Amino acid sequence: MVFSSTRARQFDAQFERLRRTFSRCLSGEAGIVLVEGAVGCGKTHTLEAVTAHAAKAGALVLKAYGTSADRAPLGTLRQLLDSPRLPKATADHLRKALDQGALDASQPREIPGGDPVGVTPPHIQAAREFRAALYELASREPVVICVDELQLVDAESLQYLLYLATRSRSAKLLMVFAQATDSDQKDAVFNTELLRQPNFQRLRLERLSWEETAHLLTTRLGLPDSADVAYTWYEVSGGNPLLLRAVIDDYRTAGAPPRHGRAVEPVVGDMFVQAVLTCVYRSGHTVSRLAEGIAVLGASASPELLGRLLRIGPAGTRRGVAALDAAGLVDGLAFRHPYVEAAVLEDMDPEVRLDMNRRAAVLLHQGGGGTLAVARHLLAAQATDEPWAVPLLRDAAQQALAEDDAKLAVACLELAYGACRDEELRAGIRIGTAGIMWRLNPSASERMLEEPLAALCADRLPAAHIGRLIELLLAHGRIEEARGAIGRLNAVMSNAGPTSMAQFRMTARWAQDSGAPDRGPGAAARQGEDGGASRTPLRSRRPSSLSTITAAFNGFFGRGGARSRPSPRRRRCSRSLRSPMPPSNPSSTR
Repeated sequence: MVFSSTRARQFDAQFERLRRTFSRCLSGEAGIVLVEGAVGCGKTHTLEAVTAHAAKAGALVLKAYGTSADRAPLGTLRQLLDSPRLPKATADHLRKALDQGALDASQPREIPGGDPVGVTPPHIQAAREFRAALYELASREPVVICVDELQLVDAESLQYLLYLATRSRSAKLLMVFAQATDSDQKDAVFNTELLRQPNFQRLRLERLSWEETAHLLTTRLGLPDSADVAYTWYEVSGGNPLLLRAVIDDYRTAGAPPRHGRAVEPVVGDMFVQAVLTCVYRSGHTVSRLAEGIAVLGASASPELLGRLLRIGPAGTRRGVAALDAAGLVDGLAFRHPYVEAAVLEDMDPEVRLDMNRRAAVLLHQGGGGTLAVARHLLAAQATDEPWAVPLLRDAAQQALAEDDAKLAVACLELAYGACRDEELRAGIRIGTAGIMWRLNPSASERMLEEPLAALCADRLPAAHIGRLIELLLAHGRIEEARGAIGRLNAVMSNAGPTSMAQFRMTARWAQDSGAPDRGPGAAARQGEDGGASRTPLRSRRPSSLSTITAAFNGFFGRGGARSRPSPRRRRCSRSLRSPMPPSNPSSTR
């Protein structure tokens, strides 16, 4: 534990209180101590320090711990019998009482005029015998009983411990319990009854401050004792001693990376990830589910949304978030560090994560959440079964482009394309995706044109999409196909109204004036990013953007211009696109 080499001031103060309580125990005054704190904040270490101190002073130490893996009646108390120093006669007496209690607990009892009501509490006589055996032992030597993870102790063991605690005030007996803060598994009756005892005291272990973090970094790693150094380490660990120790271990494992001035960055590795998961899942089922919900919702998390997503009531949500905050994992409803969120997401069951993202998208959409936020959950769940999914994904792509996030825009359009059943809309989505991919991966963008080209050849491509297809064909240097597409578009637009025709001519003039988008210097290198064979850079096999567009338009309007030879795989469609072009004015053919 972090405290093993340099104890924090708060631990020194708490341990001093425990030493005084033990001293009173030696003089025949029984004591009850409840140590509380978040997971990783030193409860187990405190119990170990108490037992070591008591054993050194000659006391008999009996230890047990609660576990969710074994909730058999009186299973926790049976661990007390494992002490090698426990006298055989006392052990036999205790075992007999526990066996009788377990038998009584398994017997249903009849209520007059009613049905059996299941397992009854351990019989009072067995509890009396258990207490008598320990009381007799404590009359001869000091006895210290330590029970860790109290919130996981079986109900029958809790009743025996409570009977012992409330009826052993004049004995050399010290009972020390450790319990997680804000756990939803705590026994309210047990805790309330302890509070009523005059010899009871509670010790609360808090997280480390950033000053204590800096001191520990200095003593354990020899780092400068400064706020600048401690701040980053404190942000990663949240002041949780277990997380801080894990980061220190990862730092050492990495071989102490070189320092840049006074900046010493922490190293996050496997130890830290495991420590985070320990803090989450040892806090109880409700708390672990809340951690998963916060990780999935991200910036969209709110108490109300978390409760609806996880089907947890307001009180349970508040208690669980408080437990995560006490452990230093969250600040409000956000994880203190991206590494913590990543660790929780990575450890989630894949099916649970998909379902949670799907339901989060629905809940956010119902509540008027942001388009991009909803889209990210749809992407994470790969879910498009809602009727509003495709339109929302298209809107999200537009917003992503406005924020210069081309990869997110492509992801939204790809998901929308796979779910769309409208042929015209699918063509538009495909062409739009190809246009965005031209910036990211030109080779992939060009492959996306095959489907709309096939639709154009079969006269199934709507006129609204032909103009965008022409621009992409020109951008990829496919002059012959662009010329044929312009002819198809002219044929459609010649039968359109004067407004549409004016728009077409304006588009043509704009294309001639502005040119196709030009590639950056790294375009040639990017053509092989998809794993395909490298190709000759487009810049070297076609004229400049402006001359390319001019050639295409001049060829269409009958003013000559250079022709580009199509590759064999394009010739079949190109022949179709080179069919006779109708004149722009139908009346001139008469």
